[in-house]
Amino acid sequence: PVVSGIEIISLNNLVEIYPNPSKDYFTVSNLNFADIAISNTFGQIVKYATINPSNKKINIAELPAGLYFVTIEVGNHRVLVKKIIKY
Repeated sequence: PVVSGIEIISLNNLVEIYPNPSKDYFTVSNLNFADIAISNTFGQIVKYATINPSNKKINIAELPAGLYFVTIEVGNHRVLVKKIIKY
């Protein structure tokens, strides 16, 4: 499917990542299917994950404390990037 600019803006307003800051996991809300890439402040991808209707939690317990960028892709299109703090 093609993702339009309007869809990207509306997804950015709808998609939430919580809890943030987070210790062991975070949940992605208002999105049923997506690929997730988590990168550190150096731009290195440190974890990949997939969310679906039965699993929207991403385990980050193994990551060291710090700031991370969560890139959400839907249908091979990078839709949005959110920041998360791991403590």
